Amino acid sequence: MFLKDFLSDFVYNQIIENYEYEYLSNIDKNIFFQVLEIFKKYDFYFIEDIILNHLDIFTMDSNDVEKQILELRNQLGENFVSIIGNDLRYLSQMV
Repeated sequence: MFLKDFLSDFVYNQIIENYEYEYLSNIDKNIFFQVLEIFKKYDFYFIEDIILNHLDIFTMDSNDVEKQILELRNQLGENFVSIIGNDLRYLSQMV
């Protein structure tokens, strides 16, 4: 599974414990990395935390993810990444 190559051992083990193998094996690698690049583009510094708590975002259409990130920026202001970093519940609005 490609997630093992990307995540720290701790986060990977948590993912394995929290999600069913079938769900994990059906994650499209290309979509995952497209969404990952969007989070990097906006300088999200807690991407592993997002993956651990909101893996479903990484299965969404990347255009939808970017639109929703921009909506959060408009809602929260320019320091939206820090605000989200302190409260990941904001990402629940995305799914």
